[in-house]
Amino acid sequence: MAKIPTTTGFNARLKEACARARIDHPGAWIAKNLSIAPATASQYLNDVVVPMPDKAWHLARILGVPFGWLYFGEGSIDAKPGQVRDQHPAYDAAVEVPVFHAAAGAGPGVSNHDAAKIGSIYFRPRSLERHQVRPEAASVFYVRGNSMLPRLRDGDAVLFDTTDTDPIDGKVYVVRWNGADYVKRLRYERSSWWLCSDNAADPEWSRQKQVTISPDDCRVLGRVRWVGSWED
Repeated sequence: MAKIPTTTGFNARLKEACARARIDHPGAWIAKNLSIAPATASQYLNDVVVPMPDKAWHLARILGVPFGWLYFGEGSIDAKPGQVRDQHPAYDAAVEVPVFHAAAGAGPGVSNHDAAKIGSIYFRPRSLERHQVRPEAASVFYVRGNSMLPRLRDGDAVLFDTTDTDPIDGKVYVVRWNGADYVKRLRYERSSWWLCSDNAADPEWSRQKQVTISPDDCRVLGRVRWVGSWED
């Protein structure tokens, strides 16, 4: 099986490329050339976030290094064209989204405190961009229970956007409530927010639960944007 590329170590390679180009203030230089905030450039250099492939490709071009080396660590900084991937990343780059050893209860809630990363799922950059999801803000949990049938089934993977935490009536979210994590539909009715299940046959969730959206009661962890499910 072919090795799936990852962006691990991007910040160190970016620093190396900037040093080789004799850039004295790489943060300011990156911010200027990518038209981004200096704080974002600092995050690239300090391994807080990794840029989208298009931005990394642009950096590789102006730094004079192979895109495949800079973004994925393929080959070496001195690789000649054709020795590592060097085409525009829109064609073949994969963006890594972490999968955690965690579940979001579609029936009973699930405790996920200090959940560890167990793997990754890879998406095309354009797919995430089209849905306005940043890779560094995405996480994947698994569904436990069937109270969200037919939308979600036990064992489905759900990608949720951790920056999308302002609830919209009728959308599905991963929430933390009473110390446990759930995947539920949020509805706004009678001047209140309610946790709702799609499966009316589930006895535990036959009635919706009234909640207060706040860190102290019902904390929204993120909106569900993608579901991975098996076909029967």
